[in-house]
Amino acid sequence: MAAAGTAPVQAEPRTMSNEQQGLERASSRTPAVITTPEEYRGALLRWHEQHYNVLTPFSNVGGIAPHFGIIASVVKLKADPADGEVYAGLPFLKGQKGTPTEELAPAKIGLRKLAECGGISTSTTRTDPRTIPHYWEFKAVASYRGLDGSLITREATFEWDLRDGSDRLKGWTANQITEGRKNGLRNCEARAINAAIRECGCGIKQKYTRAELERPFVVVRVAFQPDMADPDIKRMVTQQALTGVSAMYPSASRGLPAGDVDDPPASSEPVRVGSGSTSSATTSTPAQEKPPVEGAVKIAKIETKSGDTKGRKWTKYLIVDSNGAEYSTFDKQHYDDAERFKAQDAWVEIVTETSGNYVNVVEIIKAGSEPALPGLDEV
Repeated sequence: MAAAGTAPVQAEPRTMSNEQQGLERASSRTPAVITTPEEYRGALLRWHEQHYNVLTPFSNVGGIAPHFGIIASVVKLKADPADGEVYAGLPFLKGQKGTPTEELAPAKIGLRKLAECGGISTSTTRTDPRTIPHYWEFKAVASYRGLDGSLITREATFEWDLRDGSDRLKGWTANQITEGRKNGLRNCEARAINAAIRECGCGIKQKYTRAELERPFVVVRVAFQPDMADPDIKRMVTQQALTGVSAMYPSASRGLPAGDVDDPPASSEPVRVGSGSTSSATTSTPAQEKPPVEGAVKIAKIETKSGDTKGRKWTKYLIVDSNGAEYSTFDKQHYDDAERFKAQDAWVEIVTETSGNYVNVVEIIKAGSEPALPGLDEV
């Protein structure tokens, strides 16, 4: 029944899905930017009444710094492990598969989705000596903005010990051990990042039931909200925004007067831009294929060398990438991966470790992909 003095709320169109209806209700009556404690408390009350998963480091606020505001984002994690946003099947996850009580843990993709909406950024540093086989350690730093506008940082470390006899390998199958070691560097870094995100206190749990994941997440963050009506503030914001442009186009900072800029002087010679040209020739050559991510290469050549050292036979694999860099490995799996990617003419990322004069392969994966080992985000 509608409250006295107000018009009854009309039913939402039947054409909307249940998920769309949930997202609409989560954001209804919430200001685009929350700027007062009263607005924040009212929004929290509505979200909890509607049983949403609320992720916020602020249970209550007494004030918000001038020119800052709280922005809420509504996110829905896909509860099917096949979509990559959650994972299942590990010993610490209980409940019968497919039932509302089945427990699922946010995977790397799902956690990044929540962290980005919460304004959390991360960085990592490798802290192990890099000389111990099958052992990695990373420190991750996560940062987010507080109510006073200051930057708050949190740290977490993670040790990934897959040496023979380590406690972590108890219960692992031979295939899991092989996969874990092959992607050990990334597995360790991902777990450190996820631990740092949880240190930020926004309330991300290690696991959720399938029923909980059916409800949207409401994630809050603090954002700078400048008064663009103030000419001085507007000029400062514009100058800051153009800083990156000046770095890309240095001519913008060569003492040219403010306001309109004259066209550059005409030249009879074509101006070179990167590997292209502004020449108006009628013929052209295909543009060079661009790597999908920074540092990506292709496998150009693979060689096999065999030998016998003091009665011990060995086989060594040499891999050359499209930049001419050479890598070596005694792992047949790396050779098979390189051969497969070479046949596919695929862009790859090669993770290496240096030992003396040799650059050894740690893993070869398709560019932009992530290792799919179960439990990647377990902390």
